[in-house]
Amino acid sequence: MTMMKKIRYVFSAAFLLVTASLFGQGYFIIGYGPSIPTGKTSDYIDLTSWRSFNVEAGAFVTKNISVGAAFSWYGSYKAYPKQTYENVSGTTITITGRQWRYENLYPLVVVARYYIPIKDLDFRPFVGAGLGPYFVNRSLDFGIYSVSENTTQFGFYPQLGFSYWINSGFALSLDGRYNYSLESKDLPAHSNIAINLALVWKFGGKQEVTFTE
Repeated sequence: MTMMKKIRYVFSAAFLLVTASLFGQGYFIIGYGPSIPTGKTSDYIDLTSWRSFNVEAGAFVTKNISVGAAFSWYGSYKAYPKQTYENVSGTTITITGRQWRYENLYPLVVVARYYIPIKDLDFRPFVGAGLGPYFVNRSLDFGIYSVSENTTQFGFYPQLGFSYWINSGFALSLDGRYNYSLESKDLPAHSNIAINLALVWKFGGKQEVTFTE
């Protein structure tokens, strides 16, 4: 399955989830923010990246607990100056040139979140977690040569943040999460610390979900 087909399936699933959530207390989130590579990901590209987005849709199963599905993209890029590289890939080959490294991470996860109730306060701190497949694309351009690897890894993230509810249907949200996907046959484990600034829309349902006690 190509990456574009995977992405189309993701958005189709998100659309169905939003439609289903209209019969309950549904929500939709769109966000953006930086990601900082860690571990073996940092060994490949060690730069903080601002290439990202996050979309999520789901429903509140109680006034403090939500469940949904999220799709994210984290893109990283680094260019290296022209220099001589010896023993390329463990061989006796020596190459002189510039090097460009790219990496794209696409988590597709089920998300559960608990909003901590605080009396008479519109700020709602929350804790959450995501779990599911992480689609990974890594490529290396070296002069006229290009190598690309694609794999799917099992991944997860813990999440900590807060939302500020401007009214009963709209909020601003800020969270931090630690993405980690397990090593696969083709690529090592991937990890990053991601910050997500988001807009939240809540809709549907016969009863109003209150966010203060």
